Amino acid sequence: MKARSKPLIAPTLPSSRFWAAEVEGFATHHFKHPYYGVGSAVVAAMTSYKDTVPVEGGTVELEQARAVAMLPMAGLLIGACWNHLELELETKFPLSDLSPATLTAYGTSVAEELQDAEYDILAMLALFAAIAPEMAKRQSVVVQAMERSAFSEAPKDDSMPS
Repeated sequence: MKARSKPLIAPTLPSSRFWAAEVEGFATHHFKHPYYGVGSAVVAAMTSYKDTVPVEGGTVELEQARAVAMLPMAGLLIGACWNHLELELETKFPLSDLSPATLTAYGTSVAEELQDAEYDILAMLALFAAIAPEMAKRQSVVVQAMERSAFSEAPKDDSMPS
């Protein structure tokens, strides 16, 4: 991670493409919804990856294993949406290969870069938790259509007999 040569200008919020999130111990983080095709590949990679995360049981060891198993997907989502005003990720998003394997490797690299920059596992998972619902809202055609629709009672035509 390195300082941007020229800091980004904070976007006006709320926005259809930008949002901000707070993580304890860090400055405000800004994020940007990626191009829809990239977002679709990210969501597909995350969906295919979820089956590799252990789900059975509730021991401390298993909770730790779940958290560690989620780091590649946390890194993927954080990296795909990263728009920090002052800091730039050195790990570059692989636009030329959006396969699940490449995106998982990218996510692992981003998680490692974040760890090198003093983000602990809880901070990374907190960022992931802050980004996931925003990404889902912006990526979903259904959610966008529902937000634009005015679901109200149909107007009554008084000229029609009841």
